[in-house]
Amino acid sequence: MTGVPSKPGRKTKQFWTLIGAGILDLKDFETPKFLPEQYRHALDNLPGLPDRKACFFIGSNMTERERRHIYGSVWKKLRVMGFKKPFRIFPWPGVPVLLQAVRDDVVVSSQGFTCRVPVIERSLALVGKNAVLYGMGIKLIVVGGYFPPEAAEVFQKGQVSCCTVDRIEEAVNWLSY
Repeated sequence: MTGVPSKPGRKTKQFWTLIGAGILDLKDFETPKFLPEQYRHALDNLPGLPDRKACFFIGSNMTERERRHIYGSVWKKLRVMGFKKPFRIFPWPGVPVLLQAVRDDVVVSSQGFTCRVPVIERSLALVGKNAVLYGMGIKLIVVGGYFPPEAAEVFQKGQVSCCTVDRIEEAVNWLSY
């Protein structure tokens, strides 16, 4: 959890997807040649899958319009549950991971699953973050406006806990114990 602060940029955009693909042993993703050394080191030292079962609390889907504003919807609920605003930690020196909302050892990442980032790439990135955070004693839950079937399948394989906005309290309480 140490390191020199560094901002991820275009060169590192695929990093977390590569971590997730490596953890799930998917060979379809190639490491870019221009990836900085500290990121290459992390890819050579992949964590394993979490040894706990993931929770799935899926309720009502949000509309596409609501999904574009999911962060605000989720934050309204999390704030009253005692969560704190985002900050970065460094699982490897010089490699940051942004934690959107934190309470004790539970981290929430809100995802709208809009068409801007392909579903599989986004899902694999969350598998990567989940495994890395789990290795640090932190539990991740992904809150989505809805979960495409491809995302749910990847999350199941990668042991990523997820919920819809209407069931966030249940999911957080389940992960907290």
